[in-house]
Amino acid sequence: MRSKHYIKLDDSSFTNIIGFGILSSFDKRLKNYIGATGCNQEFAVLYVGPSDLIRELESFLKQKWKHDSLYLGTWVFEWLDPASNKSLDDLEKFFDDKIAQDQIPIRKIKREHLPFITGLGKPLYTMKDVKDEPDNYLEPLQLTKK
Repeated sequence: MRSKHYIKLDDSSFTNIIGFGILSSFDKRLKNYIGATGCNQEFAVLYVGPSDLIRELESFLKQKWKHDSLYLGTWVFEWLDPASNKSLDDLEKFFDDKIAQDQIPIRKIKREHLPFITGLGKPLYTMKDVKDEPDNYLEPLQLTKK
């Protein structure tokens, strides 16, 4: 998720945060973020696949980028710490490389359908639409043996 939510880092500066996480409904999850932040949010990149493989991929990221996650006290958030200097492109490359390297059958939403933005109206598409018409919404699998 590319957030339009800013956090205060010190007495004089605010920064945009990058988040990640698992969802079962694009629209509902985004509306939860909107409700929590009071401003529109968007998903810049979305991956779709079997839930167990998505959970494993997220767990792998949390292990590898543990020190790049945002901590507040003892709480760890599914946000990248702005001090880590990791970008949305870095996050996307991390997932893309892991998916290709390990031949994981997870696909990305096509760029033409992103960013996923919702408001109070009906979303442009739902998870059901993606499952019903995967070739319309998802990039082809890039599983090639190296």
